[in-house]
Amino acid sequence: MSRPLPVVILQSTNKDNTLQLLPAELQCMFVVTYDGKEIRIKNVAPCSGRMTTTTHSNIGHALNQRDKLNKRFNTTLFEVYELELGRLVK
Repeated sequence: MSRPLPVVILQSTNKDNTLQLLPAELQCMFVVTYDGKEIRIKNVAPCSGRMTTTTHSNIGHALNQRDKLNKRFNTTLFEVYELELGRLVK
């Protein structure tokens, strides 16, 4: 069974390079947490300090990240929560 197509809200095309922007509706967002707390993950390598995202629009990606983190740190405290629409930030 194929994935359902997203519902496109708007469309904009750049006349110079024909790049299209297509904002689409989102069902919800998912966040990976540790012990119920929101987290950020920092990858430390010899020449970078890149941050890894822990919010996902696809539940499969969030669950996969949770499983990998629980396995790597030998714990079950990494969990996935569904985010609801909150207050407007101006």
